[in-house]
Amino acid sequence: MPGLVSGETGLIDDGQDSFIELSNSSKQCFNILCSGDKDGVLCFSTFGVFPIGNVNIHECDIPTTTKDRDTVCRLLNASVRKVALSKDLCHLMVACSGELVEDIVESRGCQTVGDSMHGFHYLVLDTSIFQKSKNELHQVAQQASNIDDLLHVVRTSLSVMHKQWADAMNIFHEKFDLLTSLINDHGLDSSPQEEFLSLLGGARTSPAVHQFLVNSLGEVGMKRVSKVVCGAGKELQLVVLNHLQVHVITFAFGLSL
Repeated sequence: MPGLVSGETGLIDDGQDSFIELSNSSKQCFNILCSGDKDGVLCFSTFGVFPIGNVNIHECDIPTTTKDRDTVCRLLNASVRKVALSKDLCHLMVACSGELVEDIVESRGCQTVGDSMHGFHYLVLDTSIFQKSKNELHQVAQQASNIDDLLHVVRTSLSVMHKQWADAMNIFHEKFDLLTSLINDHGLDSSPQEEFLSLLGGARTSPAVHQFLVNSLGEVGMKRVSKVVCGAGKELQLVVLNHLQVHVITFAFGLSL
């Protein structure tokens, strides 16, 4: 079943589609195989190859409530007929047959053995541990990927990084090209990039930058450029940490085998 879907979004509107495409390329190949047998055992495997856990439904507590008591039931002689894992990995639906027995009956402080019900039963099990462990499961998925898939994600990562930074620099140059002539007019030995970084760092602004901010860029334009450049930097960091780095390491490990 389809597994992990990225929730990250970028600050640069034009780069959102590329970033989402990268996340999907990196994670859409992940899947979990769920199976059940006539003995009531549920098994989970990534790609149907790597076991990651199992559950015996005979050992599951099944709470039920009536008018005057809370009942915890157990299944006996259960046989699994059908299983389905939700897309968010948090719930497993199980259709099974067997004998549902009232294991513990809490009524007025006493404990007794309750009645049993034979037939077909439908259970919903909490499998949110898969969602909580999605990063570890993703690592398993990456290690199981072939070289072509890894190379595709690496190439896509570099392409997205280039586009994110190019978009940010286009906006920067569009706004700051005017500053170059002002720097030359004031006889300063610096570039617009250096003046911009100095401004972001809270250093003293030069006369050229002061004139540029007052007459050309303005406060709104400055905030816009700062947001775009900082956003691009954060997106690059996410791409490197979540996609490029792990895939390059896995690719190098695969070549060394």
